[in-house]
Amino acid sequence: MTKIIIFDLDDTLLNVKKMTIPKQTYHMLNKFKKQGYLIGIISYNCLAHFICNKCNFIFIDFFIL
Repeated sequence: MTKIIIFDLDDTLLNVKKMTIPKQTYHMLNKFKKQGYLIGIISYNCLAHFICNKCNFIFIDFFIL
């Protein structure tokens, strides 16, 4: 069975004003990844992929734009 978890990007995982990921969020994503989850981002923001790369979101498996 595949486990999938999907998050919104702007102001959910990412502090948009600072363009940073809170440490708690980073550790939470790492924990989900270690438990075998696929992690997805759903966003209206067409730059979501670029933002995730710039902010070092290494845990993201897929995007839904």
